[in-house]
Amino acid sequence: MRVLLASFVVASAVSATATADLQSWVAPSWRGEANSQFYQWNAFSSASFGPNFATAGGPSAQLFNFRGGSFLAPGDSGDVISGEGGLDIHVYGSGTPTSDVVLQVTYDSFTATPAGVDFFIGSAGPGASGEYFDFVSSERLYTKVLDRGVIRVTDSFTFDLSGYTGSALNWAAFFEINGPTTLQGLSIDVRNVVPAPGVLATLALAGFARRRRRG
Repeated sequence: MRVLLASFVVASAVSATATADLQSWVAPSWRGEANSQFYQWNAFSSASFGPNFATAGGPSAQLFNFRGGSFLAPGDSGDVISGEGGLDIHVYGSGTPTSDVVLQVTYDSFTATPAGVDFFIGSAGPGASGEYFDFVSSERLYTKVLDRGVIRVTDSFTFDLSGYTGSALNWAAFFEINGPTTLQGLSIDVRNVVPAPGVLATLALAGFARRRRRG
């Protein structure tokens, strides 16, 4: 398995940077509307457990990888390269979404199959209660075969939150990718958000909602 991981790291390192590939993301027609939110990560500052602040769009959302053994790619790319255990990505924001969400992610992987793709609206803190939403549609926007069997893909997931009737003031998006993976970038658009007062309690929410569902 160490040989496989080493091959993956080499293939990711020698491939072209993902900047051009991230242009395969498709902006929803409603981006920029009143009360819509847009966040994008083109680079990362923390490979595991620490917060990553959005590099474009609003400043308040944060991204975490809750799988240990990851490290940042050398150079200026700021990509997150996972260990053999893969990635467990959480994105946290504030406000009450009442309509659409579009999550787009670009990554390198041998398997190229995300799992556990969910959206959550709920309260913050240990034992947080809330409601989970499965995506209603998905699309592979981009595929590129790299060296040594590694595939770079961009996947898009759309959620419909129109059935939500609560008033919780935090939201989260989750997905996992098993095995060696390089996270190149991510964007999320959230439509019709009732703004949350005060400061986002990200660190209180982080990690609890995911464990609550999976447990």
